[in-house]
Amino acid sequence: QMLAGQKSLPRLPVPKLKQSLSKYLLSLKAIVDDNEYESNRTIVNEFGQAGGIGEKLTKILEERAKTCDNWYTKLFYACRIPGKAIDSIGHYPPLPEQPDYIVVVHNNQFFSVEVARNNKIYSRKIIEKQLHDVLEKSCRPSAAVGILTSLDRDCWFKSYDLMMK
Repeated sequence: QMLAGQKSLPRLPVPKLKQSLSKYLLSLKAIVDDNEYESNRTIVNEFGQAGGIGEKLTKILEERAKTCDNWYTKLFYACRIPGKAIDSIGHYPPLPEQPDYIVVVHNNQFFSVEVARNNKIYSRKIIEKQLHDVLEKSCRPSAAVGILTSLDRDCWFKSYDLMMK
């Protein structure tokens, strides 16, 4: 039921390469030092050159976007799993029934909040109470574990490997 309208969704848009690279560099500037930024800027400029690998990959994406009708599940039901030599993609297709829980993040803490049971959504009052409980339980910031996914892949793998032990 949840994906009943999947076929009526628009095709996945592919952003312009230059626009994507500019946004990437802008976001990168906030999390790396000047040397690392300059190193990455050089790589990004090479990647984005006319006739380069970036244009070739963009064309492949555009071709696939016309044929991909399940992008919603690929976007929202997948995650990157770091590996020692190469990462893998985990796909977790949605269950046929409506999910009973949502994930809430507050002060770097993750909570599973029940919002329904047996395909019946709880009242606004009950959900607000549960969200209030989350606020009370997370009144102080915790270690920012979620930020680890923004590390370079080798550091992210080492952190992930330690957490999984």
